[in-house]
Amino acid sequence: MLGQRTRSDQAAVAAEWSLDATNTASPTGAHKSPRAVPAGTLVVWMLGLLLFVDVLLLSANVAYRIGDGQDSGFWGTFAATAWDGDTDGSHIEIWGHIQLLLAAGLLVMLARQHKQLVFTAWAWLMFVVVVDDFFQVHESLGEVMAGLFDADAVAGLATKDLGELLTWGVLALLLVPPLVLGFFKASSWARRRTVVLGAVLALLVVFAIGLDMANILLHDHISGPATTVVTLAETAGELVPMTLFLAYTVKVAVLPSRRSA
Repeated sequence: MLGQRTRSDQAAVAAEWSLDATNTASPTGAHKSPRAVPAGTLVVWMLGLLLFVDVLLLSANVAYRIGDGQDSGFWGTFAATAWDGDTDGSHIEIWGHIQLLLAAGLLVMLARQHKQLVFTAWAWLMFVVVVDDFFQVHESLGEVMAGLFDADAVAGLATKDLGELLTWGVLALLLVPPLVLGFFKASSWARRRTVVLGAVLALLVVFAIGLDMANILLHDHISGPATTVVTLAETAGELVPMTLFLAYTVKVAVLPSRRSA
C-alpha cells in the first residue's frame, strides 16, 4: 500500500498542470446543464488571456527599444519609458505586481480554507517580492550594504551589485524558513502544489537574479544589440513566471483535485 501511494503521489505531481476531466464531471446520475463551462476550460482560457496580455506588453517593450526614443510616427507611441520593462514603475512591472498580489490573495484564501500553513508562506513570499520591487528595497539597501565591501568591484560586480545580492540573502531569511516549516507540516496534497510553485519560483529567480547579474558581468563584453536581447529576455523571464503563479493558484482554487490529509 505504501509503494502504491508513493507511485500515486509521483504521478499526481507529474500531471499537476493537466486538467483531469474527473475534476469537473458531474456526479453519477446528476443533471448537467448543456450550457455549463467546465472549470478546467475556464482556467485554460484565463491562462491564455494572461499570456496574451504579457505578449502585448512585451511587444510594446520591443517597440520601445526599436523606436529608440523617437517621439513621432508609429514608434513614438512607445517612446515613453513606461513601456520599458527594465524601468522601475513600468507598465510591465505594475502588471506583474498585480498578478502576484492576486495570487497572494488567493493563497491566503486557500490557507484558510484547507488549513495549510504553507499557502500562507507562499502568500507572504509574493507580498514581500512585490513590496521589495515596488519600493526598490533591495536597490536602497544594496547601496547601504555596498559600504561593507572595501574594493571597487569583486568578481566583476560593482559593490552596489554585491550589496543587492546580500540584501536578497537577508530577505531569503524572512521567506525560506516559513516555507520549509509549512512544507513539513503540510498534507501530501499541499506538498505537491508547493513543488509546482517552487519550480515556478526557481524560474523567476534564474531570470530576476541570475540573468540580471550575468547581464551586468557581460555588459562591457557584448555588443549593444546583444545586451538588448539579454535585457528583453530578463524582462520576459520575470513576467511569465508571475503569470504562472496567478494561473496556477487559480487552478488550485477551482480544481483542488485529489485533496488528501
